[in-house]
Amino acid sequence: WQQWRDEASWINQSSENAQDRAHNIAMAALDRETTMALYDEESKAQFNTFLGSIGLDIFESILTGE
Repeated sequence: WQQWRDEASWINQSSENAQDRAHNIAMAALDRETTMALYDEESKAQFNTFLGSIGLDIFESILTGE
């Protein structure tokens, strides 16, 4: 009985470890995906700010005649 109990415990622990690894991998992938999406949005915002700044400079130069 002891051997059977030990083997059952080992199988159960192995299964839990595999599930933990799969969960950790999924969480890491989700974290990376979220981080990349945030970087992408930040990059777009900076680019749009830059374009807006150039547009304003051009518009001001047209209005002032410079």
